[in-house]
Amino acid sequence: MTISFTWGTLPKAFPDDKEDIKQELEQYLLKNEGSFVSKLKSARKEPRRNNQENEFMDEIQSILDSVLSANSYDFLSESEGFARTLGKTDKDKEDNKKMIKRTSLKKLVTDTDIQNKLIGFTFMKFGRDLEEIPDFDYLKTFKDYGIETEFVLRPSFKDGKPTGKYSYSSGKNTQLKNANTIIYYPSVSPERQAETKANIIKAKGVKSARYITKGHSKFKAAEAVFSFPFELDSFAELILETTVNPESVARLKTSEEFEKKVEEWMKTNMKKLLKPLDGDLKSLQTVKSLEIECKLVTTERKGKKQAASHSLGELNEKFKNASLNCVYYITGHGYFDFSPYNVGVESSGVNVIMQKHINGLKKRLKMLRRQGVTTGV
Repeated sequence: MTISFTWGTLPKAFPDDKEDIKQELEQYLLKNEGSFVSKLKSARKEPRRNNQENEFMDEIQSILDSVLSANSYDFLSESEGFARTLGKTDKDKEDNKKMIKRTSLKKLVTDTDIQNKLIGFTFMKFGRDLEEIPDFDYLKTFKDYGIETEFVLRPSFKDGKPTGKYSYSSGKNTQLKNANTIIYYPSVSPERQAETKANIIKAKGVKSARYITKGHSKFKAAEAVFSFPFELDSFAELILETTVNPESVARLKTSEEFEKKVEEWMKTNMKKLLKPLDGDLKSLQTVKSLEIECKLVTTERKGKKQAASHSLGELNEKFKNASLNCVYYITGHGYFDFSPYNVGVESSGVNVIMQKHINGLKKRLKMLRRQGVTTGV
């Protein structure tokens, strides 16, 4: 499929011009050159008129993912603070080069611990006795989560009597819109998170880590798909109750049954579910909350006309190959200030030049995020 658009003043099309757009994105992100964001904003107009905007943005997302998958060595080496980041001894230089070459650009902008290590900030956080910040064991510390579920299974009636067939569509939800379940993690308040982390920090020997309530609004951070096969079990008998409004009762009770299925699945898949944002969750410095919106999806052969309703057996066959398509949103609430003034270490310990270099990349990614691209920052 060809997607035509105007890039600046030039006519372009995907997939033919994908490499050209990638080169411009690299120049913008890594060298702060060009006007990629303004061109992107204008370029969306033609695909929007042609009902191809989603496909166009998918191509842009694919290009960004490709750029951020590269290792961060070339980008970091452009900074005047690079030599200082590598260290003084030959061993330090070799070890840091290896670490940087293992670090993708994506990891560089999303992993706070890596950023702090590169700018020489880690030794100030916990004093001179600890070289690196320990990971926060979030699964062990915060085991509880919140959950909302809506699973609408509508019975089919003929002449006022149930036919034994049912229709299903997450698009007909009234409460959760296009999601079947929303998982909130952790379930504790930001204040409780901050208190828990503060206790851990103090136990590590830091006497004065100041918590600052200053975060960011909710934004889309990741996507993931998980296999979720299940059977309807007792759903059928729930439909058969005699009531003034059998459909609403069925909707309520099927949501309760589906929520049990999700919670049963999470008993063995919690770690896998949270893995896409592991870097954020294990940071001891920041306090963040996740909202994971998951939609139940079944795979069916394209082109095959689907019946409006199905028997219980037919639905069970569909749901044996079901998946949960999840979108992750993250909200920042605050962070701990481990500045040199808090722990009595000279401020010269921070590689400010490298810090500005990395922050510049993150700032440009945030500009892209405003155009609907998932950047992770």
